[in-house]
Amino acid sequence: MKLGQTILSGAALSACFVLTACGGGAAAAETTTTPAAASAGGESASGTETSTATTGGDAAATATSGASAELIAAGGERFEAVCGLCHPGGDEDNGPSIKDIHWDAARMRTQIRNGSGRMRPISAARLSDEDLEKVVAWLGTIGAVR
Repeated sequence: MKLGQTILSGAALSACFVLTACGGGAAAAETTTTPAAASAGGESASGTETSTATTGGDAAATATSGASAELIAAGGERFEAVCGLCHPGGDEDNGPSIKDIHWDAARMRTQIRNGSGRMRPISAARLSDEDLEKVVAWLGTIGAVR
């Protein structure tokens, strides 16, 4: 199963770079309001969260602008090693799906470091600050961060 997810993630990553290289086509801004309870920790929360995402295949390029292919690939590897048990490929398993939640990068870093609800914090001893930035760059390819 992991091999299939890795191949699928690699294909999605390749598509992202093709879109980035050619400019990604026309992108339209879209604002959505979602329940804040869709947090990665699985806890309930009140209120709503408004996020702006781009459409037309450019969302991943926006979230990962400036990140090299090597950095993003390394982030995907670290994500699977540290986070993949609960969120394999960003999908739901022991933890909720984090695909297309479009959090800002700062919020995602806070979630990873501090945890919440069912999610335990992930310390710098387990995921270095450098590797955290790689993971955040990779999370942009699945729409988890914008």
